Amino acid sequence: MDSRVVSIHASILCLFLQLVCAVYEINDDIAYKLVWDSGRIGGDVGFHGQSISVSTNVGENYECTVPPLSMNESNVDGALVNSSEMELLEELFRKQPCSVRVEFYWSYELCHKKHVRQFHEELLPDKTNPLFSLLSTHWSR
Repeated sequence: MDSRVVSIHASILCLFLQLVCAVYEINDDIAYKLVWDSGRIGGDVGFHGQSISVSTNVGENYECTVPPLSMNESNVDGALVNSSEMELLEELFRKQPCSVRVEFYWSYELCHKKHVRQFHEELLPDKTNPLFSLLSTHWSR
């Protein structure tokens, strides 16, 4: 195949991948717990969950299963559906937790009705932690 054709195909593939990533917002924020059930070969007669068969590009076949929801889990979800927004947020307002976002150099902390601050931390050889704060705003009650 001509090198120009290969170059054009590679460019089209790169543009397609960028478009797919932009449309579907692919990220690694969601973590899943994978359990490899090596003892189960050929299917489980007593299993009543959802399953899907998948194969890799090298011909490896896998069956992915999602176990059915237990009664305890379904009761919790039902309680959450019937709760109002304020009931769901009530514990959050009572505890008043802080949210921290860590970036490359700066970190940001937001404590509800307490303060907002931007800071940089470095771990020194003597294991102390000096804190340099550029922005710090405190709420008065």
